[in-house]
Amino acid sequence: MRGLLIAMMNQAPKVERFKQTQDPLDGLHAKYDADTGKPVVEDDGWGHLQIDATSLFVLFLAQMTAAGLKIVQDRTELDFVQNLVHYISPAYRIADYGIWERGRKSNDGVVEINASSVGIAKAALEAIDNMALLGDGAPVIMVPPDDVARARETLQMLFQLNRRPRKRMRPC
Repeated sequence: MRGLLIAMMNQAPKVERFKQTQDPLDGLHAKYDADTGKPVVEDDGWGHLQIDATSLFVLFLAQMTAAGLKIVQDRTELDFVQNLVHYISPAYRIADYGIWERGRKSNDGVVEINASSVGIAKAALEAIDNMALLGDGAPVIMVPPDDVARARETLQMLFQLNRRPRKRMRPC
């Protein structure tokens, strides 16, 4: 977890850019070299914008911290994690490449809003909200409550869309 945190921190400028542009090319890399922590694929060489991957990191960080592990060690790291929260909190409106890494279900590399990304982002935000990653008495991670509510609403809408009856195509 520390290695991944450091690898992601090396891309802090991308997090800042993405918060402004929401351009998939500004998304955090999802693949890193295990020895160096450097990205293994160029920005335009693969669908890096995977809100679910970053959200899973935040969720595990919250769970491991709650279990007593001290992963975040200083204020700079805490500030970066807070920035990751702002990176994933608008997941309800961010089209990404999703869990399958290829975008739409047709695997054509076009981003879409994925229930898997919205759901794991919501879980991560709920898990890390008001958590003092540096220990008792330290500043806590703040999550925009409206973004959690919007993620919940988006999930409900996506599930309703998937439940609608579909017309069957009849052969000619």
